[in-house]
Amino acid sequence: MSVQPFNLTEIGSLASQIGASAPACKDIPSSSSSALRVAPKAYSGSLDKYASFKVTPNIGLEFSNLPLASLTDQQIEDLSILISQHNVVVIRGAHLTPQQLLDIGRKIATPKGTLHIHPITAEIPGRSELDELTVVSNEIVYGGENAPASDGWHSDISFEPNPSSYAALQIVQGPDAGGDTQFSSGYAAYDRLSKPLQRFLETLNGENDGNAFHEVANKSNIKIREKRGAANVGTDLRSVHPLVRTNPVTGWKSLYVSKAFTKRIVELPKSESDLLLNFLFNHIAQGFDFSTRVKWNPGDIAFWDNRSTYHAATKDFDESILRRGIRVVPLGERPYLDPASVSKSEAVKAVKDAKL
Repeated sequence: MSVQPFNLTEIGSLASQIGASAPACKDIPSSSSSALRVAPKAYSGSLDKYASFKVTPNIGLEFSNLPLASLTDQQIEDLSILISQHNVVVIRGAHLTPQQLLDIGRKIATPKGTLHIHPITAEIPGRSELDELTVVSNEIVYGGENAPASDGWHSDISFEPNPSSYAALQIVQGPDAGGDTQFSSGYAAYDRLSKPLQRFLETLNGENDGNAFHEVANKSNIKIREKRGAANVGTDLRSVHPLVRTNPVTGWKSLYVSKAFTKRIVELPKSESDLLLNFLFNHIAQGFDFSTRVKWNPGDIAFWDNRSTYHAATKDFDESILRRGIRVVPLGERPYLDPASVSKSEAVKAVKDAKL
């Protein structure tokens, strides 16, 4: 089956028309902007010859025989577009070397070549090439040993001024059953909210806080990395970002809040902030119709768009079994909300209506 991408050229044009000229009504938000700040990218079709399937209607695309190591630059660009459209793309049996994973990550970063160095990545003298490669393992515990999986929903490094655009994780070893990663769509999480709540959230910003990594660093006797790529510098791991952001690749709005890092809404008093954040956290955790679950085999790789996707590890296997993978985290733009952007459902509907 060939890949069925969304026609983002059509969607981008129609999104601008919706924002600029559509009459104000309860279903289509009006906008003062006449064009999107960043034009959505168009998929060229270069990956159509490889078999793939949609995992669910709202999230997920999977390839079984995509030769990642030999893709052209155009095919890697198309892969990044598909990741943004489908939130998460899984490639089975890829078995990339660490260097190959780093190379692909650099090609899909914004600007190209910029990968994140995690705050608690230990410096190894003479091995700076390993700085941008993160080992993901159940040997390292965040947030308490008995924390429920629902507490783990997050978008990677949202505490940074320039958070992640994409992430790529290859599992090297793990249990025969269990240890899956769950993914949820920020596009659909936004779409499922009422129009009045959508509009209210678009006026708000969240403080994202990763300073808990200081405790992990202290226990491991390492120093927080102060230079982590792009504008991500210093030891205070906090940044303020909009609760609703625009994905520049698709032009679609996404809810951008996560239980792991978003600690308060800056425009609201604590009592109101806590109530609203808890509602949004539960909204994401209970979104069974816009989530998917990836079961891993050694050598499988998942790519996801952190601008519009949440994920959480499932700790349901015997703790004596080692689950380990390698991850690269390309950096992206500072989060923003474009007034001319629309929701995914509005964009897709506009394209369908235009073809009638």
